[in-house]
Amino acid sequence: MTVLEELIKNNEFPIIFIGAGISKRYLKNYPSWLELLEEIWKEVEEKDFYSELNIIYKEIEAINEKEKNFYTNIKIATILEEKIENKFNKKELEIEGLTLREKYLKKISPLKKYLANIFSKYDIISEKKEEIIEFQNMLKKARIILTTNYDTFIEDTINDKDKKVLKKYTGQKGLFRSESRYCELYKIHGCVSDSNTIVITEKDYEQYNKNSILITSKIVSNLLHSPIIFLGYSLTDLNVRNILKNFSEALDSNERNEFSKKIIIINWDENEENFREEQKTDDTLNCTY
Repeated sequence: MTVLEELIKNNEFPIIFIGAGISKRYLKNYPSWLELLEEIWKEVEEKDFYSELNIIYKEIEAINEKEKNFYTNIKIATILEEKIENKFNKKELEIEGLTLREKYLKKISPLKKYLANIFSKYDIISEKKEEIIEFQNMLKKARIILTTNYDTFIEDTINDKDKKVLKKYTGQKGLFRSESRYCELYKIHGCVSDSNTIVITEKDYEQYNKNSILITSKIVSNLLHSPIIFLGYSLTDLNVRNILKNFSEALDSNERNEFSKKIIIINWDENEENFREEQKTDDTLNCTY
């Protein structure tokens, strides 16, 4: 019996952690992080995007290529924030739904409003509509849903009846609560409904990392009753790796062994037609999943 079959047999309601791979699977032309940054760069800068990336990449000191790519992306996002703000202040760039007066009074980041505009609109891939019904049914079984996605696909997918009980938190809000209910959605990297909550620059990630222990605490406290399933993430995703690292450091060796079957990462392979289950240990994270 597979781990997922055991969840069904035991009627366990999991924590679902959803990444950009899910939106990319169901939404038309959904950009990767790099594609998104390149698209914005071309709007505000004539210099070659990859020329700038190569310069930044070479200057960054990191443990491995995954980390270098991650820090390169947030560095280029930081540069973009300044470029877009300068052009917007000089009236060289218009951003739908944002005026200079609103920017000043509400301290709205032009870059984040620009991002919110991009992710506020989406079209579903028609061939995936039947599968999305199954995705919707799965969300109903989630005790808690956490996501790093900015878009509203998850909450839009939940049907009207369940929307009445869904409790949505953006950023770090709600993580301080000592009790959890069912049907909670935590958008830990922000949401298009409040553009300033979006996490994308170096400063944003510094603040996010300071509070990441709250996310870990939330997961650890709920793992006593609920397994956690990662969907739409690469195993190389630095956000996931940091969460797993923080999680494993919060457990002793007996607890790590006990919870190894409760950490489930769904890794999609376009060449794999059958479900294949493996238990792996990542020594760099000191974590078994």
